[in-house]
Amino acid sequence: MNIFANIKRSLAILALAAASFAAPAHAELFQDFTVNLNGRTITADKMVMGYQEILTIDSASTFKTSAFAAMPAFWANEASRPVATDMNVYAIFTATGQVIDNGGKFVGTSGSIQLYLDQGAFTELTLPGVGGGVVSVANGDTDLLLASTENFRFGSGSLRPGSITNANGDFSLTFDDLVLTAAGAAYFTSPTPFYSQLTIDGNFSSTEPINLNGTSSLITGAANVFFVPEPSAVALFGIALLGLGMSRRRRA
Repeated sequence: MNIFANIKRSLAILALAAASFAAPAHAELFQDFTVNLNGRTITADKMVMGYQEILTIDSASTFKTSAFAAMPAFWANEASRPVATDMNVYAIFTATGQVIDNGGKFVGTSGSIQLYLDQGAFTELTLPGVGGGVVSVANGDTDLLLASTENFRFGSGSLRPGSITNANGDFSLTFDDLVLTAAGAAYFTSPTPFYSQLTIDGNFSSTEPINLNGTSSLITGAANVFFVPEPSAVALFGIALLGLGMSRRRRA
């Protein structure tokens, strides 16, 4: 399965869908970052990527999932308009957790994510046969690891297969302690230091009813990727704004 050949056909529709109605499980601020695209610097605040996933649920209602996403479109102005596309970045991520409400919802407990830069060898990614397995990578010997983390902060989502009034489902996974490699620092050029928290969320565009003791068929959809400062940094910024507001009030 060639990741670019398979995802390219539907990415434009998926990107518009994710930008228009992807409903993350929690709201985030859109933080600007800059990317070096072959010598051209662009400023964005979100990446939209097409993704594919395999999910397995055992008899104890524990789930394991493996997924990949690729071909980001970069969005800016509070994620309101696309500013560039880049076919050379892909992400591999996994998560585990517990299924509740008879398979209608799930809550993540652990996971990992890695961002890679394809060096032009037309990397092929293939999902494992069961969730939690390793995503196989072909023609990726020269690909560069940009960033990674295994510090899973939280995750949640819901499944609504076959719905004609709602998306088939949505998900949100947040990771802390994102670390850029040297190649990553050359690609994501600001801020410095780079954001330490990454959130990936979006909608399922297709999924079948999932057996509560088995493996799903292929799940596809659109994923949003954005970055967030350390929660402590956000809190300090909020305190600073509060202090500024109180100062202005006293002056008035």
